[in-house]
Amino acid sequence: MRRRPTHPVRALAPLVTTALLAAAVPALAAHPGSGGDDAARGSHASAAPAAQATRGRITLTPRAYIAGETLTIRGTVGARGSRPIMLQRYMRDRYLDAERGRTTQAGRFGFRIPGPGMATPYSVQLPGTGLRTPNAPVTPVEQTFSFATTPSAPRAGQAVTLRVTSAPARPGRPLTLLRRTSPSSWAKVATASADAQGAATFGVTAAAGDAVYRVMAGAMPGRGISEYPSYPFYLRSRGSERAGVANAGAVPVTPGAARAPYTQPGPVNAGNTFDWGRATESHEWEYGEPLGAWREYGTGSGRVAPAYAMLTVESGPGFYGADDLGTTRATLSGRGSAYGRWEIRMRAPHWQDGPDYRVKAELVPAGTAPGACSPHTVTFADFTGYGNSVDLGVSNGSRAWAHSERGVVTNRDNWHTYAVEVTRNRITWFVDAKVTATLPGRAAVSGKALVPRISLIAPDDTTQMRHTRIGMDWLRSWGLERPGSAAAGQRRAPQPKAGRDLSC
Repeated sequence: MRRRPTHPVRALAPLVTTALLAAAVPALAAHPGSGGDDAARGSHASAAPAAQATRGRITLTPRAYIAGETLTIRGTVGARGSRPIMLQRYMRDRYLDAERGRTTQAGRFGFRIPGPGMATPYSVQLPGTGLRTPNAPVTPVEQTFSFATTPSAPRAGQAVTLRVTSAPARPGRPLTLLRRTSPSSWAKVATASADAQGAATFGVTAAAGDAVYRVMAGAMPGRGISEYPSYPFYLRSRGSERAGVANAGAVPVTPGAARAPYTQPGPVNAGNTFDWGRATESHEWEYGEPLGAWREYGTGSGRVAPAYAMLTVESGPGFYGADDLGTTRATLSGRGSAYGRWEIRMRAPHWQDGPDYRVKAELVPAGTAPGACSPHTVTFADFTGYGNSVDLGVSNGSRAWAHSERGVVTNRDNWHTYAVEVTRNRITWFVDAKVTATLPGRAAVSGKALVPRISLIAPDDTTQMRHTRIGMDWLRSWGLERPGSAAAGQRRAPQPKAGRDLSC
């Protein structure tokens, strides 16, 4: 098991070089807070900071950046003399310390930090004075790719020029063209460097029917940028039938019962509520971290990628006319653990028309084939579309148990935390830091090493589905060294009923 990385509000060593601090610093008006579409940006936008006296100037470059990309913060506190300062980041409802520093005699400062994936502004505080600089807007930009072919409708066997444009453009970034050979495998075709427009061209041959490609934008370690995948691109030869009809409409009005109340578990989760201690493993994507040990499985147009400061499992690129086809999964590789505690914070908004995807978070035995069901599965959460209940359960060989937890509103807005505790003689489920079900005894406990898997499940690979994105804010796991404090909840919680199998 990978040891838990630390995830503070990260900052690199402050820059105090003469060259940087002597650079001109343009004036910047105070910024009231972070912006962005809450639904599109994963509900990470912050409220406006409380009014404080401001002076000096601050700039952050580049203004628009890729999450994780190194940013330079320069400015002046508006007064001469060397003095201690604190770089702070405004998150949700408070300023958080990021890095200590000191100004030059001219009152200038400089820091270098990895760009956060959340649109939360930075400012510099003068400790003990109640003064700070204006807020420097933080503008993370999600990476996108566009594909164009010449000719646009090739015949099978015809040579095709495929032009891929990545944005934001980072000249010199390697772009690798891949072709899908199975739902969990991509074969390398060629690599080229992005030009000043972020574009590269590749030569391919049109196949009979569909060939599925993607581009992997390579890492740029010197700039803090991780590798990043495009959505699958279908190169269709002339006469190839397109599966279904791509989405083209707005999502219908959702019934009021599925839109309210607006509830958030916030920072409260089972891990801290029941005193599980420090997580032994933690996965967060605040700085555009690569997928690492997460493995993608996809039979259609979906993609697994770090985006919007989350791990996203998404059905397609999301614009009108784009495909939303097939099943997409993200599975954590590794040895897994037979016993322990796991918790995720997630939501699954959807847009446009079409049948609803089945959204599922579960534990499966390590080594389970990427697209396979397993007869030994523990399900955190299982629901379809928007509603007011979530299913959870366990299967162990020929036996299965399930429970429907009501009052859990799944919609475009609400985040929820889902957790499960597996011991040698009991399985307990938690939703929003409450014990929702428990199953005593050893009959349901397989003893197999388990790993998390997150899925968008379609009934087949040809039906155009409703565009859906699972956003997983974080996933954490713990051992059983600490006893926790869930015993009172376990005594009151219902037991899942035997006979209903959620494993497939």
